[in-house]
Amino acid sequence: MTILEKGKEIGKEIGKEIGSEERLIKQVLAKHRKGLSIATIAEHLEITEKKVMEIVRVIRQYPDASVEELTNEYLKTAKCSID
Repeated sequence: MTILEKGKEIGKEIGKEIGSEERLIKQVLAKHRKGLSIATIAEHLEITEKKVMEIVRVIRQYPDASVEELTNEYLKTAKCSID
């Protein structure tokens, strides 16, 4: 496999990951807007309460942002907490 081919594969994987996070944030946002609790959202989506809290924190920080913008902010925050 050439470097270019490897780069394309990595790009596809990153795109899938971002799309997956965007779908999750969209779901959390919808449930949060309905007034569901962190615990209930986590249970419905089968993710940890910690992850829901991190997403909700970004939603509260940027209440008028689009799902795409929220995803970008969340991924920046998630990357920083990993580093």
